[in-house]
Amino acid sequence: MCKIIFVRVNEVVLNGNKENKVDFEMLGDMLNHCDDDMKKLMIMNGKTIRASDHVGAIRLANDTQIEILPKAGSIADSKTIMLNKLCTLGDLPYSSGEISESITKDELFIEFFVEMFIKECMIIIKRGLISEYRTIEENSNILRGRLMFAENIRKNFYHSEKFYVKHEEFTFDKAENRLMRSATEFFLKITSIYQNRIQLRHILRYLDGVSVSENYDDDFAKCMDLRNSKKYVNMLNICRMFMQNDVFQQYSDKNVIYALFCKLC
Repeated sequence: MCKIIFVRVNEVVLNGNKENKVDFEMLGDMLNHCDDDMKKLMIMNGKTIRASDHVGAIRLANDTQIEILPKAGSIADSKTIMLNKLCTLGDLPYSSGEISESITKDELFIEFFVEMFIKECMIIIKRGLISEYRTIEENSNILRGRLMFAENIRKNFYHSEKFYVKHEEFTFDKAENRLMRSATEFFLKITSIYQNRIQLRHILRYLDGVSVSENYDDDFAKCMDLRNSKKYVNMLNICRMFMQNDVFQQYSDKNVIYALFCKLC
């Protein structure tokens, strides 16, 4: 079973004692190699690593997980405050009741967003993924659609077995679905809950034939007109939190599966 460490902002995360030696070295290596902005989020001083004023979550390559929470009463109180503020920052409509019901003592706050993402994806899948017809021009071995005579002569004068054609292709490979696939694969890497991994793989089966997003900014820009895809709004807002760095600063390397930090106002 993985080790989970809960601390509050401005508290000591790890001491470099024998018990924490491996964790300390992995986290220390991250702080030695990350950029200056990330270095400000945790402070390493000799044999001590201390959290700054940013909340966040870290998962090391040895499966040790660290959660940095705001200062409040209990761990559950801290998580509730944090998730409510993060939902506000991410423009997500989840109520305090939904948040409280989802919180467990030994589960990282990140799993709340994984579970909400899964929930939103299943709503979309049940209502139907959006699709479109796309115009394709290609040099094909099959005559389909409309033969482009001038281009066919130019390209296939010596290749009578080829046809330069234009045709319509039905596809689910739209920006919204590409972002969904990219986020699904991202959450598969960071969740530590077996049932979440099962459900995320189930979602990927529905996205077969949809490519991953190669440019998040471009694909998010294509999703601005959501009149015909309102069911995607919450899912896309969760994607923005983790894929556009609007809410979280992110880092990963050979020793760190993910590190996510956020300054709560």
